[in-house]
Order: sequence, then C-alpha cells, then structure tokens
Amino acid sequence: MADSILIEGNMWSNDPIHGALGHVLTLNNQIQSVQRELQLVNTMLSQCSLQTTSHVANTVVDDVVAGSSHIGQSSNPIPPHEKEGAAQEKDDEVKRKNKRKH
Repeated sequence: MADSILIEGNMWSNDPIHGALGHVLTLNNQIQSVQRELQLVNTMLSQCSLQTTSHVANTVVDDVVAGSSHIGQSSNPIPPHEKEGAAQEKDDEVKRKNKRKH
C-alpha cells in the first residue's frame, strides 16, 4: 500500500496536472501508435505475398503455354523478346551465373 502511494506521489510530481492518468494516457497513445504501425506492416507483408504468388502463377502459366513437361523446365523456351519483366530478368540472372561457373 505504501509503495502505491509513493508511486502515485511520484506521478503527480512528474505531471502535476494529470498525475497517473497522464502516464496512462501516454501509454495508451503509444499502444495505439504501435498497433497502427503493426497493421501497416501486416498490410505490406500481405501485398508482398500477393506479388510473390502472382509471380509464381505467371511462371507456371508460362511453362504450361511453352508446353513443358516439368514445371520450371521448359522444353520449348519462349524467345527472349516475348518474355516480360521479372521472367526475363530471371533468365538473364541464370545466364550470368552459368557464365561465372564456366
């Protein structure tokens, strides 16, 4: 009991207008701020996940259209001028890695 009275007194000395309530309100504001930040981060993660899923789906569709028998290993590669965006960049990266190995 004496400890709580001492803590309350310290709160009033630190914030003579609001006392402990001021500290509680500050903590509540911090909690709300962190919750908003967490929501934003979760939204960003969701968007990244959707982009990754979309990229994987496009790659599978490209392989099927190319007539591949195994996903990821196209038996009839699509000419580079017909590929777009990330798929072309991925092919270029694989070629650079293969050149470094030889």
